[in-house]
Amino acid sequence: MVWRHPNAVLNELGPSVSELDEGLLKALRGCPSQLRPFPEHLLVSTGLSVL
Repeated sequence: MVWRHPNAVLNELGPSVSELDEGLLKALRGCPSQLRPFPEHLLVSTGLSVL
């Protein structure tokens, strides 16, 4: 059992939405992904793309 002071805050507030969005944006900028991991001719031959 953990003993706490009677005036201790039990539920700390989490990060705000803007802080979460900024963290996600930094993660995406740090490790960008490819939008099309498959070559275009493969997508066309399978019917997934018309380009």
